[in-house]
Amino acid sequence: MENNSGKGEPFPQKRSFTRYNYSFRARLIQSPLKVQSYYAALLTAARGSSQLRVTYGWRQVYIHIRRRQVAQLVFKGHTLCIAFAIDPAEGSANGHRVEDVSRYKRFAKTPLMVRLVSRLRLRSALVLLEQASGIRPLPRADMLEQPLCDYQTTEELIACGLIKVLSLAAAEEGQAHEEGEAE
Repeated sequence: MENNSGKGEPFPQKRSFTRYNYSFRARLIQSPLKVQSYYAALLTAARGSSQLRVTYGWRQVYIHIRRRQVAQLVFKGHTLCIAFAIDPAEGSANGHRVEDVSRYKRFAKTPLMVRLVSRLRLRSALVLLEQASGIRPLPRADMLEQPLCDYQTTEELIACGLIKVLSLAAAEEGQAHEEGEAE
C-alpha cells in the first residue's frame, strides 16, 4: 500500500501511542496563568482559616475540617474544578451554576461541582466554600501576576515523577506493553 504523496513510500504498518497518568501538580504546572490564579485564590482562602486543612493527593487536593471533607479540587481535562460537600439542589437553588456529580463514587462525599472558567465562577466557588465550611468570612486573594511555577514539558515531569507512564501500545495490535518491555 502506498501513500498519496507520489513518492512510493509505504505507510507505516504500526502506530504506537503512550498513555500517561498526570498528577494534580503536573496538570497545574502545565496550566495557564488564569488557572493557576484560581487555584492560588482558593488555597489562600482555605489556608487563611486556622480550622481548614489542605491535603494533597495524586489526582486531587482535599480541603477539610478535622475529619470532615469540605471540598475537593480536581482537574477535568484542562479545567480546574472544585467539588463541595453540599447538596446539589441547594447549590443550584442559590443561583450558582453547578453540576451534580453524586453518581460518581469518587465524588460521594462532595456531590456539588463548580467548573472554574471565569472570575465569576471563582467568586461563586468562594461563597460555596464559606457555606460548606461554615467559616465566614474567608480571606480573599488577588489574581496572580506571575505563574506559581514555571512551565515544564511532559518529559521533564516524567523525570520528576509527577507523571507516570502507564503503557506503550501499538494501535493495530491492541496490546498494552509496560514501559520496560517496550525498549
